[in-house]
Amino acid sequence: MSYLILFGILLFANIWKTSSAVTLDCTFADVTHTLIGSRYACIARALFDGSDIIRAVYGSHQSGRGDENVHSLRIESQNLPFFPRDIESFFPNITALHFFINSITDVNKEHLIPFPNLEYLHLGTNSISTLDSNLFFGLTSMRYANFYSNDIKHIGHNINLPSTGTIDFRLNSCINTAATTDEQIIMLKLDLLRNCPPTISQIEDTLESRPNLLTNVNFEVQGLVNRTDNMGVEVRNLTKVVTALRYKNAQLETRVALLEALIENKLNIKVEEAIDNKSLHLD
Repeated sequence: MSYLILFGILLFANIWKTSSAVTLDCTFADVTHTLIGSRYACIARALFDGSDIIRAVYGSHQSGRGDENVHSLRIESQNLPFFPRDIESFFPNITALHFFINSITDVNKEHLIPFPNLEYLHLGTNSISTLDSNLFFGLTSMRYANFYSNDIKHIGHNINLPSTGTIDFRLNSCINTAATTDEQIIMLKLDLLRNCPPTISQIEDTLESRPNLLTNVNFEVQGLVNRTDNMGVEVRNLTKVVTALRYKNAQLETRVALLEALIENKLNIKVEEAIDNKSLHLD
């Protein structure tokens, strides 16, 4: 009887492990997105239990297309509580993520790193309260970012927003603005600085990511030491040059003295007096 119980426990654990993940049931079709146009998309019904990692994807592709042709993932109005991970294992060429009307509470740089060519991010009507300053780090193709109707209260200092396109922060706790021009995006960044202060942990993370002050001081001191050493070498080299010049000058003075003595001996006249009187003539 104990063996049957153990077998049942192991079987249940295996089933739970398999189900503790995200499964996507896709309808594949071309979908039009704001600013970037049509993309071949997985319009997904998401099944999730516990884990935020995608473990399986189902659905029939259109003729001649496969997972590598999918450029958009759309999960809408499904009460999804997290940003799903490992999307790139199934769809490696994603350029658009549309998670509108869910319950996502967090999005960070690690969620977006797998998509270097991301152009479109729609997280409108979720439950996000904070955004880190490095959220869009490296995403130079971003043209549309939507955080409409979340609960955003805190944003990391000087967030690196896309420099062009459309960015929507309307109906949030600390900001109610959308930007559609380059000038408006600049003003939006200023509004975020004024109205959406970073949390203590975000400030600490920012400080930790900067070079350690003591290390930086030590580096500067070492630089000065190196410069001093170099100056010492230069001074020593100059000293050698001066010494050599003095030696040559002494040689010249000696030769001049000898010449003066020779002239005075032969002409029986003082050279200095002759020069002063302009009476020295050499034939």
